[in-house]
Amino acid sequence: MDATAAPAPAALALDRVTKRFGGPGDPRPVLDGLSLTVSAGAFCAIVGPSGAGKTTILDLLAGLTRPDGGEVRVLGRNGAGLLGAAGYMPQRDALLPWRRVVDNVALPLRVAGVPAAKARERALTLLRRFDLDAYALARPAALSGGMRQRVAFLRTVLSGRGALLLDEPFGALDALTRADLQDWLQDAAAQAGQTVLLVTHDVDEALYLADRVVVLAGRPGRVVLDLPVPLARPRRREITLSPPFTALKGRVYAALGVGAGPHRLRLEGPAGA
Repeated sequence: MDATAAPAPAALALDRVTKRFGGPGDPRPVLDGLSLTVSAGAFCAIVGPSGAGKTTILDLLAGLTRPDGGEVRVLGRNGAGLLGAAGYMPQRDALLPWRRVVDNVALPLRVAGVPAAKARERALTLLRRFDLDAYALARPAALSGGMRQRVAFLRTVLSGRGALLLDEPFGALDALTRADLQDWLQDAAAQAGQTVLLVTHDVDEALYLADRVVVLAGRPGRVVLDLPVPLARPRRREITLSPPFTALKGRVYAALGVGAGPHRLRLEGPAGA
């Protein structure tokens, strides 16, 4: 590789972004001049305590809210063009209750103009892979919380967008299902060359999946650690027991101001910012 080659362009960017929810007189905005970029094809994870602005960052990149200052760019688009530029999975599954499971998963393909039969076939393939095909014709109300989260995740991935914004996508899943989806996500994103920005409360998950872990703290949120994760890919479970992984985990916990003892630290509840 040419050592002088230009770095990959930024697929996701926040440039000196400020965001308030309490109006102009709010003395403590959620974000105040925050800058953050994610290179094309990279996998970045964000961790941090409640109120640090993690979900707000995803909402800004998804175009669901506008910054009060600064600029947000996704795959070269900004302003009103942000809507639909990236696939977004929020904390709540947002499944359409009147559509069957297979049609919920196939929805982004149908919106993109894929014929109904082909869209449903691709959706069914994913549902079979994750043991959800028996519920393909059910309504979301018939699913457990964890099953709904899996369906929402598959719908987001099937959007085929060049960038994915994922807000605690595996938080409601049991350990074995979560591990299976983590492995599948890292392989699928790498094969598709997708840019992924993941918000998670699980430090092990962040380090296992990401090329880089960004730790936010405070209100307004600020970056207290921007940590490259130089672990070889593809990654498998045994790497989480290795000394390099443990050392990286210690640095993240130190930036969060806590010990490295818990295997999984819940930094906030499901509705945190």
